[in-house]
Amino acid sequence: MTTTETTRVSRTRNSLVSGKFLLASLGIVALLVLSLFTGEYDIFNKADGAAMFAITRIPRTIALVLAGAAMAMCGLVMQMLTQNKFVEPTTTGTTEWASLGLLFMLYFFPAANLLQQMTAAIVFAFIGSMVFFLFLRRVSLRSSLIVPIVGMMLGAVVSAFTTFFALQTNLLQNLGVWFAGSFTSVIKGQYEVLWLVLLVVAVIFWY
Repeated sequence: MTTTETTRVSRTRNSLVSGKFLLASLGIVALLVLSLFTGEYDIFNKADGAAMFAITRIPRTIALVLAGAAMAMCGLVMQMLTQNKFVEPTTTGTTEWASLGLLFMLYFFPAANLLQQMTAAIVFAFIGSMVFFLFLRRVSLRSSLIVPIVGMMLGAVVSAFTTFFALQTNLLQNLGVWFAGSFTSVIKGQYEVLWLVLLVVAVIFWY
């Protein structure tokens, strides 16, 4: 790393430790605490309230934070690779490829566990991202808007195929549940694999 790059990275890291950043961090922490005590089940007046708090509330909140961090880092990395501020997983077809991977596992390997399903989604999302970058190499990029347009067109094609496949295999309802992005069913023992995201986020943030 050259002296100029080192100085730029140092300035970026110093700018993060500012009043606005600290205020935003405190706001997020406050929302996390509020989320822990939000739900239909009364954890204060029930005998098993403490157990329900540990089994459902804490895993749900941690899963939300890690999933959000993963999506933010994915968008950051893709914007750095393409040098385009409009690029993110939802405008490159990456999300649609991941859903295709989940559908593939559910149909061909219905007994697959959460880790296997997650691995399939990651593999398909990676393949989709590589296809997107191959398309970009063959397209004349006269405008920054061309990049997300290509990604959304590719995502629409993959989404159409995924929906058709799900409709033919009676898995359309499962597909709708995935895209709803609900974390209400997350419990202890089902989210721990997401801790890998924290390691990836730390590496990306540092470098």
